[in-house]
Amino acid sequence: MKFILTTLFIFLGIHFLVLAQSGTVTGVVTDAETGETLPFCNVFINNTTIATVTDMDGKYVLSNLEPGPLEIGFSFIGYVAETKKSHLIQGVPPQST
Repeated sequence: MKFILTTLFIFLGIHFLVLAQSGTVTGVVTDAETGETLPFCNVFINNTTIATVTDMDGKYVLSNLEPGPLEIGFSFIGYVAETKKSHLIQGVPPQST
């Protein structure tokens, strides 16, 4: 019984460490010329299965990302698809603007 509890605590500890080393990217997608937000725009991390769609206000959240270089893609019907390079740094809290 003691072995099972020890194994359970080790598993939970590793699980929390893995979760602690992930990051989140948030933003708003807008039209470059008009400044209008683009609802239902596809936002994704290139070469992964991580993706989302913007909400009615053009906002998106991509969670559980590993630290390191990222290439974020954006696609919307009637627009040219675009990618932006970024770098997610571990241990840096988000800055407010």
